[in-house]
Amino acid sequence: DPARSRRPNRHPRMIVAPRTADATARLPVTGRFRALSYSFIVETALPEVAELVADLLHDLQADDSDESLHRYALREERHDRPYAVSVDGTLIRRVATPLSLVDELLWHANREAIVTPDPRIAIHASAAVWDGRGFLFPAPANSGKTTLVTALLREGAEYVTDEAALLEPLRALVHPYPKPLWMAPGAVRAIGGLQERLRAEYRSLARIRAYVTPRTLGTTVARGPVGIDLVVFPSY
Repeated sequence: DPARSRRPNRHPRMIVAPRTADATARLPVTGRFRALSYSFIVETALPEVAELVADLLHDLQADDSDESLHRYALREERHDRPYAVSVDGTLIRRVATPLSLVDELLWHANREAIVTPDPRIAIHASAAVWDGRGFLFPAPANSGKTTLVTALLREGAEYVTDEAALLEPLRALVHPYPKPLWMAPGAVRAIGGLQERLRAEYRSLARIRAYVTPRTLGTTVARGPVGIDLVVFPSY
């Protein structure tokens, strides 16, 4: 399971002023999102966290008509690990920094998206559209799928997914899952000029991963199902 194997680390800090919060209080809604067939709301009173979540999940925004929304609450509380993320009222994890709080949200939502039942088939692959043609890159973890698709996006390809491709096998179509790309420091360095374009929180490459969005790369997300014209099995 790729989502389980890529648990976030918890090192650098996003510097914010100390706050306290009532764990039962309702929080402001940051946004409503849909990852594959998994729909969720994110709530937080931490402005820096809200801005980062809204930016990283911009391409997963959903309208208010989505049903069965799961509810993530991101809080700061009186605790030795003061930042807490919960879903539907159940605590997932406590962490030391706001950046780690966002890590936990993205990790958990991605895992739930992958395991949520869907009539289509999810495979471990990245995908992009280049000059109207769909490219699919199925491979195990650490094979270069994300690095390859990032390089294509830098050259103007449209983004489909970096990890989980949702297929309609009878029609040879892949549905976009435009989650933020998860890139290790070595992969960022392999893409010329990318490090300087990262958000300030990730630019030092001191963390196990940086998050990259299509907007960071100067491109857009493919809209609607994409036909598969070429399948490449990357190996690194």
